[in-house]
Amino acid sequence: MHTNSGINKVFLLGEIISKPVIRNPKTTDAFLCFNVVTSETIKKGNQQVVHKENHQIKISDKILADTGIDLQPNQIVYIEGKIETLAYIDKEYIKRYDSWINAFKIELVRFAIAV
Repeated sequence: MHTNSGINKVFLLGEIISKPVIRNPKTTDAFLCFNVVTSETIKKGNQQVVHKENHQIKISDKILADTGIDLQPNQIVYIEGKIETLAYIDKEYIKRYDSWINAFKIELVRFAIAV
């Protein structure tokens, strides 16, 4: 049996690069927005090149309050969520898309280096 269902799930491990900002602070659907950068090494020709990707993150204020985490730039975080995309028409009447990760789980990552 073939269905039209799919999976929309994202796992990210990256560094917070912007100060988290609360949107809709006086409503029940308040959420926190911030940017995370991920990086990977890829082969380009004969060279290894670091490729960085910037991700917009949106997380419910309630979910964040339940974790007790205070998010700050330069922290490494593990995020689980899903991709959401919004289409809109800009002032020049060009169709644009805005995508972000709607996070439902977030954890701070602390690395330990063994010597």
